[in-house]
Amino acid sequence: MGDEEELVSEFGRSELQNGENRFPIGRVVFGFMLNTMGLVGHKVGSYRTSENALFGKLMEELLPGDLIVGDRRFAGAKLFVEYRQKGLEFIIRAHPRLKVGSLKVVNILGNNDLIVEVLIPKVYRRKDPTLPEVINVRAIKTEAKIQGKKESFWLMTFCWIVRNILQRRLNYCTKRDGKWRD
Repeated sequence: MGDEEELVSEFGRSELQNGENRFPIGRVVFGFMLNTMGLVGHKVGSYRTSENALFGKLMEELLPGDLIVGDRRFAGAKLFVEYRQKGLEFIIRAHPRLKVGSLKVVNILGNNDLIVEVLIPKVYRRKDPTLPEVINVRAIKTEAKIQGKKESFWLMTFCWIVRNILQRRLNYCTKRDGKWRD
């Protein structure tokens, strides 16, 4: 971004170890359709504005039944509830702090394919007493090459028919260029 007064007043400058950055920096979140790559919407904010805050604004433009495919930044029990309340579907890589193996298993759908109970932290329930104590989500363990290294990880979803579709898509991405982009 250019060092123009309008941009600096809109986005500010980020802090570096040795002081302020010379140029303003912004953050952008996009929503697009997977099948056509058509843009659904976008939100722009200062670099200090989190991706989650921008995505929260973008979610207002999504319609019930829309599918969110996101990285682990968009995973979390509170977010899962928000997605569900808005009627949105999601497939999101589990956050590394979420230990799926320690969650209460509600149902076993297959090998490494579970319905689990995810606790919603009390801090969120204090702020919003309408939140439930837990939310049930599907956890599917899969693997893919990530930066050239084969890794196993959990995907969280509400989609109950996703396993075969997801596996075909992962296989396609891996065969195409051997990379998983997170």
